[in-house]
Amino acid sequence: MTKIETCSKSLKKAFSWLTEYVKNNKDADIWNVRTAQLFYALSIISSPTVEEYKRAAASEGFWMPLVDIVEFSEDMYYLHFMGLSEYNEFKDGVDDLVSNCQNTKGYIANDHPSSSRLLVAIAPQSDTTKLAINFLVAEYIRKSQSHWKHDLTDIAKSMLVLQELDFFAYKQELEIMSQIISKTQRADGSLCSIDEDDDTPNFQGTCFAVIALSRMNSHNSIVEKAIKYLKNCQDKNGNWRNFYNRELDSYNTALAIITLNEVGEGPKISQAQFEWQQKLALQQMNTSQPHFIHTSPIFNNAIHIKQIYDTTLEMMQRAQHRIRICSLYFDMLYEHVIDLAVRDNIVFSIIVRPRADIKGRRDRIAKNVLDLLKVSTKGGVRTNPIVHARMMIIDDKEVLISTADLTRDQLFDEYNAGIWTKNLDVIEKAIEFFDNVWNDSDKLN
Repeated sequence: MTKIETCSKSLKKAFSWLTEYVKNNKDADIWNVRTAQLFYALSIISSPTVEEYKRAAASEGFWMPLVDIVEFSEDMYYLHFMGLSEYNEFKDGVDDLVSNCQNTKGYIANDHPSSSRLLVAIAPQSDTTKLAINFLVAEYIRKSQSHWKHDLTDIAKSMLVLQELDFFAYKQELEIMSQIISKTQRADGSLCSIDEDDDTPNFQGTCFAVIALSRMNSHNSIVEKAIKYLKNCQDKNGNWRNFYNRELDSYNTALAIITLNEVGEGPKISQAQFEWQQKLALQQMNTSQPHFIHTSPIFNNAIHIKQIYDTTLEMMQRAQHRIRICSLYFDMLYEHVIDLAVRDNIVFSIIVRPRADIKGRRDRIAKNVLDLLKVSTKGGVRTNPIVHARMMIIDDKEVLISTADLTRDQLFDEYNAGIWTKNLDVIEKAIEFFDNVWNDSDKLN
């Protein structure tokens, strides 16, 4: 059974119309950024034309419309989720959005909500995104609701932005916006302008609002009536027309498809498939969430715990390309470093304290270790007199941050604790920190 066969009646007709539309317009200029939403809709049923669209992204003409980046921030959002955000043209477009379109207060002219949604998707923790979100919350929601006076689409998109960034952190703001949107519903189920004097149905705003409100689980009756309105607007041939001139409209059709898919009318999977996906999601969550580990000479009055040592060794054994290590002192596990560097060609970047700082009963071993590491890693050791962090990063895939140096005392004989995780945001920040220290450090003499 194909994906389209498990869709609702409305979506079956819509997918058929949109597929035929692409087929009939293959010679037209549809292979570019402007049509991202159209092909994203078709990706829901894994249409073969989506792969053709992705291949078109390799051509320069595909990206030409990005002269005015803000106009296409919504399209770029869909490009990202089709796996096209690695192209240099995409990255240049985002850089242009940030450098030329965002002011010092965080506001992105022309379409702040769509631009913010794009930034949340590609760089949720960046300073640029935080600035955009702070402006959205402060100016669009808390200070004045006059921003919403005329534009239902903006408030609905802004709900999506906050939901996709951190639903629970912004739950209060989301409830406020939900109430504002709900009050605009007409008798036919459509949602209209926030302006009480304008009760013209807003088709696109209704679509975005349906998605946003359906995620709240507290406005089911509003959503149900709005969905009924959307279906009533569909032509018999499956498309949704432009509301104003009644012409065939692939954009409205794609948007309606995305909306109805979000509320459960898209492709269905079996209960067994659903349960398997849930199990995989749980496994992935357990893998990416942080794990507390420790070294305790005595634990529960008897047990000797050496989790930091064991985790460090296991991480090294999983390495395939590169290992970053920050440890003030180093007199344990150096044999493994040498083996990995010489035998497996693993690239090492190691930051330690200068030789003069090495003291204690194992100081001779520690100083000899530095010489061995310097040779085996081909100069991959640097010193920094003010470094105090202890961490190890493996292949940009996992990170251990702890209080323990790679020494006998701290891996076995003292109480130390740390966090291990595969969380990509944490790893990205850890690499940024490490590389900054590395660039500020001196080569080992």
